[in-house]
Amino acid sequence: MIVFNCTKASADFFTVTRSGEKLTCLTPAPDKTIAESMEKDLSHVSFSYDDDLKRTEVFQWQWVVHCVSVKRKKYFLVMDFDTRYCLAFAAGRKGDEIHFLNQFEEQLKANFRYFIDVNQSSQELASELIDTYDRYTQSVAFHQRNDRSVQAHLNEVAWHFEGLCSEVGMLSDRMDFLRFSVTAGNIPRKKKGEQSYFYAKDNFYQFWFDHFHSSGETANNNVIEMLTPSNNSGSGSS
Repeated sequence: MIVFNCTKASADFFTVTRSGEKLTCLTPAPDKTIAESMEKDLSHVSFSYDDDLKRTEVFQWQWVVHCVSVKRKKYFLVMDFDTRYCLAFAAGRKGDEIHFLNQFEEQLKANFRYFIDVNQSSQELASELIDTYDRYTQSVAFHQRNDRSVQAHLNEVAWHFEGLCSEVGMLSDRMDFLRFSVTAGNIPRKKKGEQSYFYAKDNFYQFWFDHFHSSGETANNNVIEMLTPSNNSGSGSS
């Protein structure tokens, strides 16, 4: 299952009123905080890789969804709670969660395949891991809840995104969104209570091997080069 935890801005986007009736894909969260849900999540338990059904039943991937407006156009910034990797893409019609899910899937898999290429691994391996991901994530849930630490990182990404749009123009091409995500993932970050910095791009790439590789193999993490947006303009640095 993929769990989309929505900020107020994104929750408002996913809520529409038609004929006096409020319609939304949001459901009450099972726990007050994402951290509480993570503590109950059993997907980290070491099951036999033959017990694929059990892993499918317990796996949860928690993301935080934020919606920003740049020059009256809405965009989604969707950050992985665990790795802090952020996907970016344009929003569709208000209340259209199907468009959101399609764009999320496209960007998620395109970003992973990019890192597979950069690390000189095969696209056959990428397809294997993506197939496992598809089996583990056959359901989704939308809740309105946030996390202060993730929101702070989202605010930083939003600042870079708005600056990039002002510098090079509004982003619309899927490759431009991919380039931005890779660039944002190359910004050093630190989580509350931790001393060392990390790069979200490295954690995101490793996450796929930790959770979706049949042998639990460690990713071959070579230095991941930073892609700059089209016309060679970067998104800035922190």
